[in-house]
Amino acid sequence: MKSKFMKSNLIFLLSSAWKIRKSLLFYYFANIILTLTFSLTVIIVPRELVSALVDQAGTEAVVKIAIDFLMVAGTSSFFLAYIKGFYIANLHEIRMTHLWMMMEKVLKLDYRIFEDDEFLNKIWIFESVANNYTTGVQGVLMRLFQISANIVMVSFYFGILFRLSAWVVLFLAVNIVTVFITSFGAYKFRIKMDKERAPLDRKNRYLNRVLHDFAFGKDVRIYGISNWLVDLYKQNFRKQNAFTEKVEARGFQVSVLAVILSFLRDLLIYGFLVYGVINGKISIADFTMIFTAVAAFTVIMQELSTDIAFVHSQEQRLLEYRGFLELDDEKAKSGIDSVPAAKDGGYEIEFRNVRFKYPKSEKYIYENLNLTINVGEKLAIVGLNGAGKTTLVKLLMRLYEPESGVIFLNGKNIRELDLFSYRSLISAVFQEITLFATTLAENLTLTRGEFDRLKLEDSMKKSGFYEKFLSLEKGYDTQVLKYLREDGIDFSGGERQKIAITRALYKNGSILVMDEPTAALDAIAEYNLYHELAEISRGKTVIFVSHRLASTRFCDRIALIGNGGIIEIGTHDELIKLGGLYREMFDAQAQYYKEDGESDESA
Repeated sequence: MKSKFMKSNLIFLLSSAWKIRKSLLFYYFANIILTLTFSLTVIIVPRELVSALVDQAGTEAVVKIAIDFLMVAGTSSFFLAYIKGFYIANLHEIRMTHLWMMMEKVLKLDYRIFEDDEFLNKIWIFESVANNYTTGVQGVLMRLFQISANIVMVSFYFGILFRLSAWVVLFLAVNIVTVFITSFGAYKFRIKMDKERAPLDRKNRYLNRVLHDFAFGKDVRIYGISNWLVDLYKQNFRKQNAFTEKVEARGFQVSVLAVILSFLRDLLIYGFLVYGVINGKISIADFTMIFTAVAAFTVIMQELSTDIAFVHSQEQRLLEYRGFLELDDEKAKSGIDSVPAAKDGGYEIEFRNVRFKYPKSEKYIYENLNLTINVGEKLAIVGLNGAGKTTLVKLLMRLYEPESGVIFLNGKNIRELDLFSYRSLISAVFQEITLFATTLAENLTLTRGEFDRLKLEDSMKKSGFYEKFLSLEKGYDTQVLKYLREDGIDFSGGERQKIAITRALYKNGSILVMDEPTAALDAIAEYNLYHELAEISRGKTVIFVSHRLASTRFCDRIALIGNGGIIEIGTHDELIKLGGLYREMFDAQAQYYKEDGESDESA
């Protein structure tokens, strides 16, 4: 094993195991002591038994030796199995702890890291390291448990064999070197293949979800793409299978080579021993002892070489996993300052010289964004597709950080504020609505346990969801989605959007962000929501993102975003009179969005 593994990964594994289960140290030493006891019994007692038979010591003496052997060997074997069972049980706890650590880390990582495809591919590796029984943390710790015991046994047998015959040790040493080389090569090749397979495994999981998830069912059937999806699945599966065949082929080659080397080793060693017995250089008792030691030694060395090769092969995975656990999460970018006090009952937001582009992109979304949103102001953000409307919202919520420039909250740099406290000020409705397979109450409040029923009912009435809620037989206990329970129900796009609006209203943040909040609502529901917004947004600073320009007219000002910054800003009437891009976009939509027969001239 490389020193890098010995000094870092090994320390990481054993220290984390010690923190979780200190009793592992007892099992470790108990296993070594019992293994040594068993090794002594297996190697010495048969020699004494043969010696007694050759010397004709009598039946009583032979029986006594046999009984002593069975008692010691049996007792040692029993306690070894007992110790191993308890050790494995403790390893399950360690594995689960690492799985929870991995999941918690994923949920707390910086949002932007999930834009990296390479990182998404590695997540499957991290999950395997944390949760896999045989190749993850649990598997490595199990191998280390076996390695420690086998090293004791090998050392003992090596000493015995070296004392009796240096030539036998030489034959074994040559074989051991070749076994180690082949084992290491096989595992190294397997790791390389697993790394190359990661993108295929991720694609396969996605295709499995598409083929089985109810959410994709309508599109699959309406557009008749089932054959296409099955073909994609088959192609991906064939590529996965090709990798598996390569690994198996290499494993077969290694196995054949190992068999040949073992045959040559046994031929030389046992030929040498037989020759020694014939020529009177080796006694029958010593022959038995050497024969038993060689047999045990070769088996144990095979296990030891395989285990060490396996641990070595996991070095890169463990290093990457440790690096993953050490990644900065959102707390790393959190300031320590308290959220500033409300100014005039609310909060002013200022983007000053903000510059931003997405990771691995050469194009800047914002070159020099300057924008002030006044206390209690309702600001609409509009623009062409890809202009950066949603990006502005993500920057405000600190899902992304500007490359340069500053965002202020009541004159305070938001980077200096405690992240959790800052986000507690923001209620948000996103275009893509996420539902969770839990109860309706938990989906509406995004909390567990007790909640304010009067406040939630008021929020549902304002969002327009209350009527739907009254029609549900189980009310707040309604199971959402069918992933976990057969009686789970799904909601339409419009109902999902009303749920999202209810969440935002229930949270009651001082800053209200609405990203396409009416995209899935019917005209009546949309009208009712706009009617309620004046009341909903009273005293709040509101950012309203929409591609429907007519829906932004209730806002105090409208900011048209594009070309890396603000193109136009003002009230609806001001921008219409300006006759710029906003007017052009509004006129293009006017034929579809007329209110009460209103003409373009009246606009």
